[in-house]
Amino acid sequence: MARQAAPGRKFGFYGLNGHTQKRYYPLARKLAVYEAAFFPSLYTRHGTDNKAWTKVLKNAIAQARAVDPKKPIYIYMWPRYHKNTPHSMKFIPAKQWTYQLTTAYKLVDGVVIWAQSKDIQVPENGMEWVHATRNFMKTHPHE
Repeated sequence: MARQAAPGRKFGFYGLNGHTQKRYYPLARKLAVYEAAFFPSLYTRHGTDNKAWTKVLKNAIAQARAVDPKKPIYIYMWPRYHKNTPHSMKFIPAKQWTYQLTTAYKLVDGVVIWAQSKDIQVPENGMEWVHATRNFMKTHPHE
């Protein structure tokens, strides 16, 4: 139904890769037939630890490749730290956000930036991620 409504668009299941245990890979392969791409969630759960975030990203990529090595990967990113973490719901500083964008640019096919409208309509000190994203997009080719 979604493909009929938006032909030519990429569809997939949010967060499937990066959270799937190996014993479920056969089922994931069956579901992958209906996906044009993988969309793992890479929300920041490890505070300011870029190495931990990169490890999660690489794990999600490995899982996706184990299910279907040819499908593109578009990660979901959020400019806030995940709930129930040391920096719960605070905005990610520009330097860390830029690191994540740059790392994703090198390792996956693209990103989906998820944000609520209130995340864009905040005082200037909460807009660092918007400015960092604009700067990143100016210096990195994209579709």
